[in-house]
Amino acid sequence: MNYRPIVVFDFESDSPNASSCNIVQIGAIVLDSRTLKEKRSGRFNIKVKPPGIDKIDDYLTEERKNTIAWHAKNRDMTSEEIIEEWSTSCDEKHAWECFVDFVMSFNRKKTSFTAPIPCGMNIKDFDIPIAKRLCEKYNTKTLFW
Repeated sequence: MNYRPIVVFDFESDSPNASSCNIVQIGAIVLDSRTLKEKRSGRFNIKVKPPGIDKIDDYLTEERKNTIAWHAKNRDMTSEEIIEEWSTSCDEKHAWECFVDFVMSFNRKKTSFTAPIPCGMNIKDFDIPIAKRLCEKYNTKTLFW
């Protein structure tokens, strides 16, 4: 029987390109794989300041403008409010390290055999490649593999 917890997670990003986007928010919930009930202390949410946003003229590519407009529409905000929120959020390295620590806290023996099972919508083609890229960028432990 599998006793590994399930981590349902999602990255919000500043563009739809998984190989080059920056994360702007990380959300996760951890479930017991046998009962599917939320584990104690099993919620994570952090807003992230994307690298480069301090130089807004260089940062705002056409693709990012479109993504910011999408975020603004979905959250009933203006694009300027989205940019302000992202600009004042947690630095990417710190946010990533907090997420890694959170996931690793549910890895009983700190091995790939006891690592949580990743779960979420479109994670195979979007979130997992981003996670792998950030693990390499910040030389952090791998999370699920």
